[in-house]
Amino acid sequence: MMGQSPQVPPITGRHACEICSSVANRRTRDNQLQDLQTRLARTEAQLAREASRSIAKPNLQSSCISTAPQSMSLNHESVCGPRAPSSTLDPLVDSSIMRDIDLFSAGADTNMTFEWQDQSTSLDPLDDLLLGRLSPKPLPYSNMVDEITRTELSTLHNYYFDTIYFSFPFLNQDRFFTEVQGDSHAIKALSYAVALAGCAHSAQQSKQAICCTLARESAERCEKDEQIENLNFLQALMFIGRFEALEGKLENSWMTLGRAVMVSKLMRLAHMDRLDGSGRCQDALTDQVLLEEKRRSFWALYILLSYVKTRTGWQSMLGDAKEFQIYLPSPGLLRSDLIALPMPFLSEISTEPRYELSSYAGCVLMVDLALRCFDHGQGQTTSGFWDDYCALVKRIDDLVGILKQHLNATSIRSDPVAFSLYLNLRATEILFHESAMSHSKEQGLPPLMTVESQRRATTAAFQISTAVRLVLPSPGKFESDIIMLQAIFIAWPLTMSLKAFHNELVNSQGGNGVNGVVASSRLLLAALNHIEASNGHWHQSGLTIAYTAMLSTTLLFAIDNTIVANIQPSIINEFGHLELMSWIGTGFALGTMFILLWGKVYGVFNIKWLYIFNIFLFEAGSAVCGTAPNIEALIIGRVIAGIGGAGMYSGTLTYVSVLTGPKEKPAYLAGSTVVWGIGSVLGPVVGGVFAASSATWRWGFYINLPIGAIFAPAYLILFPNFDPNPTKTIAQKLCLVDWINAIIFLAGSACLTVALTFGGVVYRFNSGLIIALWTITGILLVVFIVLLKLHPLITKENRIYPLHFYKQWILINMQLQVFLSSGIILAMTYYVPLYFQFIKGDGALEAGVRLLPLIMSMVSLSMLNGFLMPKCEMISIWYIGGSALSIIGSALMYTIDGDTSNYKVYGYNILVGAGAGCYIVAGFAIVQSLVPGHEIANAVSAMAISQDLGMVLFLAISGSLFHNVAVDKVGSALPGVSGAEIGTLIAGTSSAALQALSEDDKSLVISAIAGAMKSIWAFFMLAAVLSFVCACTLICRET
Repeated sequence: MMGQSPQVPPITGRHACEICSSVANRRTRDNQLQDLQTRLARTEAQLAREASRSIAKPNLQSSCISTAPQSMSLNHESVCGPRAPSSTLDPLVDSSIMRDIDLFSAGADTNMTFEWQDQSTSLDPLDDLLLGRLSPKPLPYSNMVDEITRTELSTLHNYYFDTIYFSFPFLNQDRFFTEVQGDSHAIKALSYAVALAGCAHSAQQSKQAICCTLARESAERCEKDEQIENLNFLQALMFIGRFEALEGKLENSWMTLGRAVMVSKLMRLAHMDRLDGSGRCQDALTDQVLLEEKRRSFWALYILLSYVKTRTGWQSMLGDAKEFQIYLPSPGLLRSDLIALPMPFLSEISTEPRYELSSYAGCVLMVDLALRCFDHGQGQTTSGFWDDYCALVKRIDDLVGILKQHLNATSIRSDPVAFSLYLNLRATEILFHESAMSHSKEQGLPPLMTVESQRRATTAAFQISTAVRLVLPSPGKFESDIIMLQAIFIAWPLTMSLKAFHNELVNSQGGNGVNGVVASSRLLLAALNHIEASNGHWHQSGLTIAYTAMLSTTLLFAIDNTIVANIQPSIINEFGHLELMSWIGTGFALGTMFILLWGKVYGVFNIKWLYIFNIFLFEAGSAVCGTAPNIEALIIGRVIAGIGGAGMYSGTLTYVSVLTGPKEKPAYLAGSTVVWGIGSVLGPVVGGVFAASSATWRWGFYINLPIGAIFAPAYLILFPNFDPNPTKTIAQKLCLVDWINAIIFLAGSACLTVALTFGGVVYRFNSGLIIALWTITGILLVVFIVLLKLHPLITKENRIYPLHFYKQWILINMQLQVFLSSGIILAMTYYVPLYFQFIKGDGALEAGVRLLPLIMSMVSLSMLNGFLMPKCEMISIWYIGGSALSIIGSALMYTIDGDTSNYKVYGYNILVGAGAGCYIVAGFAIVQSLVPGHEIANAVSAMAISQDLGMVLFLAISGSLFHNVAVDKVGSALPGVSGAEIGTLIAGTSSAALQALSEDDKSLVISAIAGAMKSIWAFFMLAAVLSFVCACTLICRET
């Protein structure tokens, strides 16, 4: 059959009538079937040519030792036509896809796919990459030591832990990040080797040669210093061998992994769990987490060696797996708090397991089965072949029974590991039975043997088709569908299924089952066409609309944040209580302090429904504000709206974090910043319009209701339904949240805000109430920190704030920078309009429009930063340049007075806005690249709370500064005016007290207020100076 198209009888007569009632439809169907057969036959012919070309090559004479053929090709060239070995892959499986669907590629699941060296019908995408592809020539070590910085190294580490780690989890993250700063050659070798794995990310591939050379150099120094009986050294060799296998240097990989085998034998890993004379494990008294890491490292070495063995036929150096006395990997993430459960030996697995096997253990079992099939295919004697065949049939059935608890429809639909395991298990079964069919034909055995093997292979192909149907994208399904077909090694199982269906079409002679075969083949072809090298979900149209809907919530949040800047005088004129005026803005900001809690809750509960709940909360708060009968009710409504708004903002950041990759994340964060900037501009303008119209200031809050109603269908229908813990109950999820510390944090934030807002304004600084508030704040802060460190009821990873972030200066720096830049910008949006109202005599609407230069410059630079920062590795440039511009702009603002032209003020605002825009959101993307994948939610939460703290504290401090300095200066200018009258004078230009003054006295008051504003500009300048100093420390990290 090789080399020519199979002649399948046309489907006519009674069977055609059963399929379709019209001649036209029958012809269409026949043509489609014939086209599918032709394409599959052409693939088979290509496989035969590639196999013969590979066999003709001498062994070990090229960079690739594998004799497996190239991957499936479905183009329309002639079967007998020439095809160059380097021809471009056709659309079904292109080279970019193959990089993402192999074990050794970024984001791939564990590769359970192995082919026999002499099996020409097997399909392996990796071999298409390996044929003729050489790795970059390493640069000399002495020339590269200074070419990779600590920042780059840390970024590469996190790329590894964010992508490949979860499919090959043999490295303890906590131990690695604790020891990685050490000076030993072993940890340096491991550090560079992990970075080498992180280089699989497309944006970092240029650093592969550097990391590979540094890892090899450090490993060689370990051997020279006789530091080889070391787990770090073993793991470094495994990473290096893995990279060499990917690059097609299988001989080099085999030698590197051979060194790792010698280290494992020195460490006695293969028999580390054998019992001593007393019946105890020899290592029972040592660290259980370290023991588990050794087990996982050993099995990772077993998988890597198996991978190379199936491509070379060389004998395994680890020995017979049946004699291993080492437990299979335990369930759970390999971290310092893991409770390792006793797993069985590989040889002790039974069909009735007493253990909750981990997915990693399932991978080991899958590899063991694949190796048995490999050895079976290498069998020489007929009797031995069929004896092993019967044993392997039973082994396959047993393995299905063992893993069935992991491979049900629910897990296949939601768990990529289960999906990959299931597909590869069935694909191995197809390969196994195709070998049996081949032997049956060669030995002239009765057709019954071939028919049974064909039946089982076709059944396995239908099972693969069914699993794919569960996850294949379709209208209305957006959540995990794309994930399941991205970066999962499924191309080999799909092509093996197509091969089985092709054989079924050839052998069935147009039987009754051909219709289902054709339909399943089309489904698998559609699945292959959906495999794309994409970093996230946002490329799908439905999710793009969902992102737009999320931006609408950011817009509402930003408008509500600044809308009161111009309607405060109108509110005070209606309700009075000037001493509570600052609480109209501060109350909202105080509600946003819930963002720390929301950040943690989003990492536990379903993101979609939590997001929608916060939208409802925000709209409810807006309704309370619009209907408020007094200022106290208004403040309560502002707090509720702030809580909901913080939840919406945190939800958007969380969605962007989980649905985008490192390369596109800054652009999406910049998009949120742009919308936030537009909303910040519109807030004072919209507020001014309503305050000056018959609609009154109340519509400044009512406006949120119709906007929310317009987007409500998008919120309900298009938001991705993402649950971080789908298997946990509500009660279990509630236990994962640090509620006690959340309450302590919120109480402390409230006390601090009240002390800053009321101190010197409503109460004297030395009053008992203010002193008590400061004392309570201090006590709650101490309790908060102690519980973060020693909380008895919550595990370390579930605590409300990642205290261990303070061990890394760059993470502290990023939080401090967003604290300062956000505080400056928000406070500027309050006091720039106030300047134009007091000093220039503008109305509310005009004053709001004056914010455009500040906000638009910030938005423009934020967009520029979002698109250019991924291409510029020197992040310090953005922070140093931005903070320098903010210093200059704030210093120039300090010089303005009543005679300064508006254009100069605009120019100064542009400097401040552009400076803050350079880095106001850059830190969100940076911290996510510096922490492991499971810490991203914590990193986003830490940045968000720093941003909110900056806005709250800058508003409170600015309000206190302005009020106290203005009272002193106005009191000095008008000695005969009482304190209560001074308060009404500084309430705004629309206050009756200010309008009743003579022109001379009014001029004195305005000059005093302008002088009071200088204290605010000076405060901003000091904050910008602090930001500049911190930014300069980033240079040291990058050098």
